[in-house]
Amino acid sequence: AIGIVAPVTSILIGIFMGISTGAGVVISQYYGARRRYQAKIAVHTAFTIALIMGVLFMLVGIFGTPFLLRFMNVDESMFDEARIYLTVYSCGLIFLALHNMGTAILGAVGDHRRPFFFMISAGLNIVLDLLFVIVFKMGVFGVALATVLAQGITATLVVIALLRDTDCIKIVRD
Repeated sequence: AIGIVAPVTSILIGIFMGISTGAGVVISQYYGARRRYQAKIAVHTAFTIALIMGVLFMLVGIFGTPFLLRFMNVDESMFDEARIYLTVYSCGLIFLALHNMGTAILGAVGDHRRPFFFMISAGLNIVLDLLFVIVFKMGVFGVALATVLAQGITATLVVIALLRDTDCIKIVRD
């Protein structure tokens, strides 16, 4: 079931990575030119775009998964498992968007240490996969839940870093 929806999840990851990379380029150009005000505006615009796209893709994923799987001609024997995985995975798309954008913002100003540290979620995802599948017998739902939880933790760490930053990349609510 997870393999069936892998092309969909790969496309989603690619979209968020592409947008984040583009935003990072703009932010790094402003930051490098010491145009702090423009960098701040670019950061807030990028972060807002990530929020909006994350919520939009999340809602489309939650409600559109059955239609997408039918469009993909997913075999009935795998349909329910694929639907469960992709629906739960879609619930975490806001986290994926915030994580990718946040790490791009940090990287744009040369901070690669914190994003690297935040990748602890990959290890956490593996541990949660094993826990949910082997111990709690949650199957595909457990695998998807582990991914969403790990992404949520990483996104939270990235957002906290941006909220606490002292430079022009600090996220502030105006």
